[in-house]
Amino acid sequence: MWITIRVEKFIENIESSLRAIQEALGDETAHSEQRHTTNQQDQEDQWRGRVARAFTEREIQKRVERKKDSQTQKSLNHQFWLNALTLFAVLGAWIYAGIAAVQAYEMKKATEATRQAVRVARDTLAETQRSNLMQEGQNKKTLQASIDNFRQEQRAWIAVTSVHGTTPENSDSFEIAVDITNTGLTPAYNVVVYDTFSFAEQNVPIPFNVEVPPRNLGLLSPKGDRTIDWRKKDTFPNATPAFFKERRAHIFGRIIYDDQAGHHHWITYCATSSDDWNKYNFCDSHNDADPD
Repeated sequence: MWITIRVEKFIENIESSLRAIQEALGDETAHSEQRHTTNQQDQEDQWRGRVARAFTEREIQKRVERKKDSQTQKSLNHQFWLNALTLFAVLGAWIYAGIAAVQAYEMKKATEATRQAVRVARDTLAETQRSNLMQEGQNKKTLQASIDNFRQEQRAWIAVTSVHGTTPENSDSFEIAVDITNTGLTPAYNVVVYDTFSFAEQNVPIPFNVEVPPRNLGLLSPKGDRTIDWRKKDTFPNATPAFFKERRAHIFGRIIYDDQAGHHHWITYCATSSDDWNKYNFCDSHNDADPD
């Protein structure tokens, strides 16, 4: 029985040892399997990592390529639009330059037309001014002519109407009368007569420049008459008719006066006795009057 117990204990010990060995083997196997599993898992992980990395790198490369393609496409698009915009800008510049050139040409034409219009207007204005000045001058001349005509028609006009005298006789006097008339329509003012007498042989010139004292007549009314008498008494005593026949009497002088407008006027007169002393004839000269 003791042996049986010892055997049983031995068997138990062996079984325990076997179990221990088995457990150890099992643990080793488990460890081995675990290591194998771990290694396999590591390998799988490594493979997966490599696959993941490869996939990741490929994806990254694809993304990079896509990004590059996108950037390239964007760059191409940008370049395209830049080129298009540049083309548009160039076309716009050309169009603007063309429009500007046309506008400049039109402005030049308009400016030239304006200048031409200004020149024409200036010439027209100058011509109009010249015409106006000429017309104004003509109007002034016409007006002045009308005024002068009116003044001449209305002013005083003094004229010598006749010269007459008596026939001298021996030891007697003779006299000469000069009749003047204001033939104008207005009075003559400040009438002054410078009259003189000459009795000489026929071939002796008349001394027109002799100075004589004035004879103031004052005012002479329109249509008024005045007689200037020249008397010679006892001048030629014992003179024979032949003496008088060989000589001539000359009555001459100058009359000055003012018209109503204050303008100064003058006339000269000269008359010579006839051969028979019956009348006086006006001389060929020294019978003048101012034209105004």
